[in-house]
Amino acid sequence: MRRNKQDKPVGVLFEELRDLVTEYVRQETIEPAKLLGRGLVFSLAGGFVLSGGFLLLLLGLLRLFQTEVWVFPEPNTGWSWLPYVMTGVVGIVIVGLAVKLTRGGSNDYG
Repeated sequence: MRRNKQDKPVGVLFEELRDLVTEYVRQETIEPAKLLGRGLVFSLAGGFVLSGGFLLLLLGLLRLFQTEVWVFPEPNTGWSWLPYVMTGVVGIVIVGLAVKLTRGGSNDYG
């Protein structure tokens, strides 16, 4: 039996196969997992920043209701809770709209 130039010993073929499998596993599992982790970190950071901004806007709205809106009586008359309720309602409406917009899309999965 005649050996070609391309024939390699079994040990070399085994090492090439091992290197090929190792590279494939790294390329198809580890690198996508790293990208997924980065996306998760940026998503969580963005969520914290947006929720902090949302809370600051609601706090500003509460202060606006308490100090600048003349519809409410003086704080000691028993109606001091009304600006808090109105701010809470505005917050619930905004959260409800956000949930509806994120879940309201059409499902194209069949």
